[in-house]
Amino acid sequence: MPRLALLSSLALAVALAAPAAVQAADEPALTSPVALDPDAAAAAAFDAQAAAEAAKLAASTPRVPTLRSTAVVDGPYVRLSDLFDGVPAKIDTVVAPAPRAGEQSVYTVDWLEATARRHGLEWKPASRFEQATVVRDSQVVGRSEIIAALRPHLADQGMPPQADIVLTARDNSVSIPAGAVNAVGVLDTTYDAVTQRFNAVIEIPAGTPNAMRLSLSGRVHLTTAVPVLVTSMRQGETIGPRDIDWVTVRVDQLKRDTITDPEQLIGRTPRRLVQAGAPVQSFEVDRPRLVSKGAMVTMIYYTPYMQLTAQGRALEHGSKGDQVRIQNLQSNQTVTGIVADQNLVTVQIGPSGPLR
Repeated sequence: MPRLALLSSLALAVALAAPAAVQAADEPALTSPVALDPDAAAAAAFDAQAAAEAAKLAASTPRVPTLRSTAVVDGPYVRLSDLFDGVPAKIDTVVAPAPRAGEQSVYTVDWLEATARRHGLEWKPASRFEQATVVRDSQVVGRSEIIAALRPHLADQGMPPQADIVLTARDNSVSIPAGAVNAVGVLDTTYDAVTQRFNAVIEIPAGTPNAMRLSLSGRVHLTTAVPVLVTSMRQGETIGPRDIDWVTVRVDQLKRDTITDPEQLIGRTPRRLVQAGAPVQSFEVDRPRLVSKGAMVTMIYYTPYMQLTAQGRALEHGSKGDQVRIQNLQSNQTVTGIVADQNLVTVQIGPSGPLR
């Protein structure tokens, strides 16, 4: 019997037997029998067999190896599969040591071709200019990590905890394998509190067989906190407690007239624009101006027996508590008074002092 006819007969027999088997098991009977096309069943069976044969053929057909021009490795070795795609698992092996962390190795076409041939990999270069570059995955340990590791050791030897640590060498960054823990280990430190200098020996990464040892030297600078403005402020704006923040600066870089007491800022006004976050010098701020030169002011004369009021013109600027010269508009005489408030000046007159 032809194969197609046989498959059709089997499919039809299964379809006819299914309802009887279901009813025999006391299951609810189908209200509408399912019609199965013999040709469709045969086609489905053929497609399944064809797909299986194709999968088997694909699995048995080796992939054509191709060169990987760039690869990143995270271990100490370079494998054949790092250099080529399509390497069978049975021949994948170590072919070279990996470069040091953060460095790279370049493999020439001659070396690649010889390596592929030696390990039974059927690869031919497309040109004599092909090459492969392998980079070792890494992380960089820089100055900040080194200083952070040194700080507690130097503090144990008398360094102020908040001191500024400066390394002598300009570039102390080291590349280490990616994922390494305990990046910096401090083996030895020596600190001189008089000269504020130190020496240290560290290893990177700490506690590993291939750790790199470095001898370092540097200097410690004392620091102090100074008040600064939170936002830039201009002349005429009054500085309040909420306008003040703190920054840490080196003592040897602090100018002599830098304000270190916030009370010398609160209630003052900038003489010019003062930048946020920058130490403020005493000449940059002043008490708010209450009397301006040429402005009309009210003068209050105090005597032992009475209080008089007169109008005058200010001859100079003044803040609260300043002595300023005022021209009495009625007598055109000049008197000296104390600034008490906005455009208000008090004048004290003794028992024998004339009222001018």
